[in-house]
Amino acid sequence: MNITTGKKDKPRRCLVYGTNCIGKSTFANNAPNPIFVQTEEGLGDIDVNGAFDFCYSFDQVMEQLNWLYGNDHEYKTVVIDTLDFLERLIWKQVSKDKGVKTIEEIDFSKGYKLALLHWQRVIDVLNALWNTKNMMVILLAHTEPVDVKDPDNGGYNTYRPNIHKVPCGILQDWCDEVFFCRHKLYVTTEGKGFNEVNRATNSGIRVAKTVSSGTHDAKNRLGMPDEFPFDLNAFKFYQEYIDKNKASKTKPVAEATQKKAETK
Repeated sequence: MNITTGKKDKPRRCLVYGTNCIGKSTFANNAPNPIFVQTEEGLGDIDVNGAFDFCYSFDQVMEQLNWLYGNDHEYKTVVIDTLDFLERLIWKQVSKDKGVKTIEEIDFSKGYKLALLHWQRVIDVLNALWNTKNMMVILLAHTEPVDVKDPDNGGYNTYRPNIHKVPCGILQDWCDEVFFCRHKLYVTTEGKGFNEVNRATNSGIRVAKTVSSGTHDAKNRLGMPDEFPFDLNAFKFYQEYIDKNKASKTKPVAEATQKKAETK
């Protein structure tokens, strides 16, 4: 039995979610040698490194992920584009298995619990690709505003990935980084008194948030700034922090102890 010390130099697991046409797929395409698993058609204008055929069923998604695990290839990053359309395929599969038209027809919300079993299959194979194939994982998703009931601060709105709250929480916990991407807005005030109106205007500047706040979910384990420009160099910026975080090679404790003894 070996005991290791120090950090493990593992590829990153990253969830990127944001508004439409914000640049999520472009970000993923700049990752090391990526291959896209497509559950929605949004790559037409991107010169992608590699992409499987569009998936019309959950079985096709699993077939493509299992191919990556079971075959030799040069891909370094697996990209699921997107999670919200993958969830639709999962719900479609659950409905088919139960002989109903929609997942809502399954009594007592059991359909959503059955869907978690399919989500776990996805996570299991992604774990295998991450651990065995040493592949980076990038999960893309759209965003939705949700109401939060906070016993300390009352209710408020926040942004989260546009999937059911249970798999959303599981996937966010599983990932090393979660980035929320949006355009920066600036607010101007027009009128006076009772006619005063605040208007939000798009600045045209795209940013990725790396730390959670009351307005969005986000996280990072790399000591990144609270936000960074989500432009064509966004992945390069991310990679710089990945490189800074890389640790020296881990060594078994027994081996390290033996070498220390030999130097005495």
